[in-house]
Amino acid sequence: MKFIRQCSLGLLLVAGYTSAATDINAIQASDFDNIFVKKIADDTKATSFVIFVKKHVKPHLHKTHTELLYVLEGSADMQLGEQHISLTPGTFVQIPKGTVHAVTVTSDTPLKVLSIQTPQFHGQDRHFVTPQ
Repeated sequence: MKFIRQCSLGLLLVAGYTSAATDINAIQASDFDNIFVKKIADDTKATSFVIFVKKHVKPHLHKTHTELLYVLEGSADMQLGEQHISLTPGTFVQIPKGTVHAVTVTSDTPLKVLSIQTPQFHGQDRHFVTPQ
């Protein structure tokens, strides 16, 4: 069963996922303002998403989760703690828990990433911060 819920900050969550193999190249985003998230796998150890971003992801951190990102399409500038990283297809980034991170898309096409959160992510461990 699938359902769609519009959340604050333009985040679109799509529930309904598979624990079997998934062709992430075939996943496309529906109509969305800024961010579209599709959960593709989930267990107690990790939750995996395909995320599309049109504009930006505001600065935030995860207090109890490490996030692993692999860029599939598009390009962006990423703030990762004190570092600034250029994201292009093939870029892999490990975001340690407690590290402030943000993204600004620089391509005409949305940024598409595979995001793996460990341990299992229920959506409550996203803490937005004010840029300094």
